[in-house]
Amino acid sequence: MRYKGTLVSFDEYMNILLNDCEEWIDNTKKGTLGKVFIRCNNVLYISRAEESKETKTEIQKDEEMAE
Repeated sequence: MRYKGTLVSFDEYMNILLNDCEEWIDNTKKGTLGKVFIRCNNVLYISRAEESKETKTEIQKDEEMAE
């Protein structure tokens, strides 16, 4: 079971708060949960989401505008 969302905050114990959270089981989306608090003893690992081509294009445009 995995939860995908936007990291809002965390603390020194690794309690985490996610926004726009989705629950995934066996690479299948099971539902949208919204705001979720996950206690530290339930966190196995945290990883960065893979970026889509659209996201990479948006980042490149932002970098070009900043120059």
